[in-house]
Amino acid sequence: MKVLKSSFKTDSACKAKMSESLVEGRLSLPPEKSDIERVLLVQGKVHVSAEPADGKVFMDGNVKFSVVYMDIEGNIDAFESSSPFRHSEDMENAGADMKVYAKGSIREVEYTIEDNRALYVKGIVTMNLRGRITSSHEAVSGVESPDMQTRTFKQRLALTKETKKETAVIREDIRVPQSMPRAKKILYADVYAAVKSIKTEELKIVVEGEIKMMMLYLSEDKRAPLQYFYESLPFGKILSSEN
Repeated sequence: MKVLKSSFKTDSACKAKMSESLVEGRLSLPPEKSDIERVLLVQGKVHVSAEPADGKVFMDGNVKFSVVYMDIEGNIDAFESSSPFRHSEDMENAGADMKVYAKGSIREVEYTIEDNRALYVKGIVTMNLRGRITSSHEAVSGVESPDMQTRTFKQRLALTKETKKETAVIREDIRVPQSMPRAKKILYADVYAAVKSIKTEELKIVVEGEIKMMMLYLSEDKRAPLQYFYESLPFGKILSSEN
């Protein structure tokens, strides 16, 4: 009788985990900008990377703040500045063989004006952690002999067939609707992609969705200088996939 053993590995998805951290910092005006009289808008975008260790995930990131303000002469202007942060979170099965992905957002932003040249800001950063870990298994064959008893069990394995990262460069001219005042200057813009459908076909994956944009701009109408403008653009991408 000959018993054969073969080894194989699976990528198992780990349970997602939420983590929160406090970020705070000082946002300074560029030297060429006029002094701050009143703040009109403060928005932040989170950029974070994650590194797994023994039972923990260490996160290193920064929040890019966009500030729209009115200066002492009544003019409206804007500037950007970043504030770094670090945080760690306990995570089951975290180790060198785990791959971790982190995505963050910020809420409850508070600020105070310091000497008309800077803002002190703080807020709560929320991070969504997702990981996958490679596990080793063994399969046994050649045990059909009547003299041998075997015990077997079945187990469902959550696995990742393939992970792909794709970057698409999209260029489009956006026009302000005729019903709105003409734009003089973009003060703040937020853009993100919303996936609507994912279809699998032979040797490829088809992803479709929309690019959603929000812009705050300074208009030529002195009676209504601040204007919000929303726009959506459809997009599609075909990813090759042998699996």
